[in-house]
Amino acid sequence: MGRKSNPEAWKERQKSLFVKDLMEYASFTPAIAADYLGISENYFNCKLHRDNWSLGDLQLLIYASGFQLWAVDKNGLLWKSLSLEHWYPTDAEQIDAIRKRYDDEQIKQKREEYETLKQTLAAMKETYGFED
Repeated sequence: MGRKSNPEAWKERQKSLFVKDLMEYASFTPAIAADYLGISENYFNCKLHRDNWSLGDLQLLIYASGFQLWAVDKNGLLWKSLSLEHWYPTDAEQIDAIRKRYDDEQIKQKREEYETLKQTLAAMKETYGFED
């Protein structure tokens, strides 16, 4: 039997909770998030459970999720961009390439689903004798 997750333990893992929220927002699986970071899925899960995230890791995941990171002072004034494309343009280009690959895969999957539904509809029209 697998171990059960302890919700109380996650309260201590603030950075990991943030990463989980990003993943949920962007519909990332651990495998996709790990791919963006260039690490294995097992290592990604270890980082989640140990709350072991560097600023670079967070910058990559924030950028991959479609957000930008900014430093804001306690009065709510923007101070400085900490966005990936500003500090690490090569990493941003790599993330964009990975994002495009996942987008292309999603488009292909949606096209396949559409064709299957189209064939099902055609068969139903023939079987039940109705038109649009």
